[in-house]
Amino acid sequence: MVLNAPHLPALDETVTGSSVEYVFGGKGGNQALAAARLGASVAFAGCAGPDSFGDMIRTTLRQSGIDLSQLQRDAGPSGMSAAIVDAQGEYGAVIVSAANLHIHAAAIAVPVGTRVVLLQNEIPQEVNRASAQRRALRALRSDSMPHQCAHCRRLSLTSSIW
Repeated sequence: MVLNAPHLPALDETVTGSSVEYVFGGKGGNQALAAARLGASVAFAGCAGPDSFGDMIRTTLRQSGIDLSQLQRDAGPSGMSAAIVDAQGEYGAVIVSAANLHIHAAAIAVPVGTRVVLLQNEIPQEVNRASAQRRALRALRSDSMPHQCAHCRRLSLTSSIW
């Protein structure tokens, strides 16, 4: 969910927005979609609920040719964020990991031949670690907010698993 407003709210302030958009998103989903559109073979692991946001995630990724065999389903709500973008393009957000907090690491099977795993912090770190350690993989970890990732401030490519 993206909310457009004249400015980001200060503490205890309510700001009247100009529009709302319900869009596909999430760092992992956006990056998987971008990689697939660039021709990469992409498998996506995560956990989504049975709600409309979970349906949007499954539909969008499936239509882009992304392997969803590792996408788990939880009975609770899907994770989401409420992003606020001001008139100057500045950004703030609140994320709720929800279903992603219930992902089962043991159920994730990193496909044979995988050379790079992109890890996100919306799922528990122990799940990231366990998934990457299943194979001697290089891990690309994004531990910054989307606007920071766009400027490549905190991306790190490592040859060891942490």
